[in-house]
Amino acid sequence: MYYLFTMITDLSPYLIYELGCLKGQHVRFCRYSYKNSEYNEGFALVGDNNSFFIRIKNQRVADKHDVYFLVVKAFHNSEIGYDFKFDTISEGKLTNLNILKYTNKGMIIRNKVIQNITTECGLLAEFSDDSRFMVYPKQQLFTDSACSGDLDEILDEISANRLEVSRSAEMDINLLLSVQ
Repeated sequence: MYYLFTMITDLSPYLIYELGCLKGQHVRFCRYSYKNSEYNEGFALVGDNNSFFIRIKNQRVADKHDVYFLVVKAFHNSEIGYDFKFDTISEGKLTNLNILKYTNKGMIIRNKVIQNITTECGLLAEFSDDSRFMVYPKQQLFTDSACSGDLDEILDEISANRLEVSRSAEMDINLLLSVQ
């Protein structure tokens, strides 16, 4: 876990840099499954050299508060075996990639009001053909990850969940220098 200011995140600056390397590339946005499981694992951005597996993780706090985290795992494509199955939702030139955050306000834990907790909990990918896909938290039967490519639904979810842009994935050397 990384703590940026008062934000809790699972994404290191190096991972943000790696995601930024996808910008300008032909990328597939996919659902994926592992071995014989259903497509409830999450989503993936598959580039020429790297694949990024994306899902939302829920942590229940004090048996009443749901705190969501964006989890992204990077793999070089040569590391991925035949156990993964990808179903392409869309593909094209990736133009923008934003990490979204949410602030959980007024949580009460052990009879104390906790300061606002901000977590990175979503991802918005935009392509050159003006299509966009957002992975965001939504409790469902087997997963806490949802995806939408419908602009109206994306805007509704951003508004309803009070999501904001936290960071943009950039191939910026300063991101790498910030971890030294």
